[in-house]
Amino acid sequence: MKKIWFSVVLLIVFVSSGYLVKKRMREMEVTRCSSELKMTHKKRRMQLAGFADVYSEDPSKFRDVATRLTNIGHVLFGESSESYLVKPDGTRFTESRFEGVQLEGQKMDDEAVREALGGRSGEMHGLDYHGVVSYRIYSPLEIGGDAWGFITEIDEAELAEGSCGI
Repeated sequence: MKKIWFSVVLLIVFVSSGYLVKKRMREMEVTRCSSELKMTHKKRRMQLAGFADVYSEDPSKFRDVATRLTNIGHVLFGESSESYLVKPDGTRFTESRFEGVQLEGQKMDDEAVREALGGRSGEMHGLDYHGVVSYRIYSPLEIGGDAWGFITEIDEAELAEGSCGI
């Protein structure tokens, strides 16, 4: 009887340790994906800042440049990731990277946008503009003397899979 219990306990330990190893590996992958997304956010923000003076000369040209900069490379992070610029009045300035989705000029009123427009940088898990729980990185960006918001996000479920294609 003791041998059976001992075998059962060993089996439970082996199964549990395998589960814990897989869980830890998934957590490490999520950390790697979110770190890569943060680095990309920072890089894109710096690139946008380098073109900010174009806005006062030609807002339409700046919109084109900003849309290309915010959309480039997101396919590497998964299907749901994207970045966008929000004007001081809270309206979205850049076009969506998702084909057929028209968001330019739409009011973007959520916590990350309010934080960025308030001059704060950070990250959070919360509802994005289409009501999906997302991992969100936000920061302000000065354009034309005003504080704009720069947001990068990915759906929480997709991030939790830890399967970003980087």
